[in-house]
Amino acid sequence: MDHEGAWGKIPLMRFSEANNGIALFSGESKSKGELMHFAFLLDYPDFKKAQNELREKGVRFKFEHHTATHSIYMRDPDGYDVELTAYNPDYKA
Repeated sequence: MDHEGAWGKIPLMRFSEANNGIALFSGESKSKGELMHFAFLLDYPDFKKAQNELREKGVRFKFEHHTATHSIYMRDPDGYDVELTAYNPDYKA
């Protein structure tokens, strides 16, 4: 399933192969060129597994339902926002 249209003009950089990938996003509220967050694209079973493992370890995260994707957001030890995302299996283009 192709979800290129869901991304719009973002991210700054995106690499994806075999339902896995990484993307970098800049933010309008950040100074020019500063990284807003980075994202890892997972397949949906791994996305659900990651949520369960994070809960078990007491890592706080926020879930967001985007149209074509589901994402969770958390902070890394350096204060960067980290996103784990997966294509919504129920999404119909």
